[in-house]
Amino acid sequence: LENTLCFAVTYQLRLHCSWGDEYYIGLNGIEFYDHREELIKLLPQNLAAYPESVNVLPNVNDDPRTSDKLIDGFNDTENPSHMWLTPILPNRCARVFVVFDFPTYVSRINIYNYRKTTERGARLVTVSVDDLIVFSGEVPQSTSYKTGVLSISLREE
Repeated sequence: LENTLCFAVTYQLRLHCSWGDEYYIGLNGIEFYDHREELIKLLPQNLAAYPESVNVLPNVNDDPRTSDKLIDGFNDTENPSHMWLTPILPNRCARVFVVFDFPTYVSRINIYNYRKTTERGARLVTVSVDDLIVFSGEVPQSTSYKTGVLSISLREE
């Protein structure tokens, strides 16, 4: 039986802290899988990030590490042009929203951690489904040669 909890419109990732960097936090990518364990094709209109990227900072223009890189499919990479990086703002979590046009069943979410400067990878994350927390925990830190990946099952065991 499919878990109705994860049949939802809005999925939110809150990035609470990095692996040591006080100023920036980022991810290489995210993947959402449907009830058949098939990858759901996410489009830019399904995605919103706050802050959007390091480009919100004064004197930063045209940095390629924008939120659309979270869904470009190049997740296990050391190439920063396929990563997302955003500033850590005082008393705020960086957030990523995936919003579907209609309730969508998601069985699993993969989070690929930031790899260019591994201290900037997300450490503690909370995942909410239509504002209900379904996961809170740690994302493995990347190394220079391996991307840290967290796979979260949203199926009822």
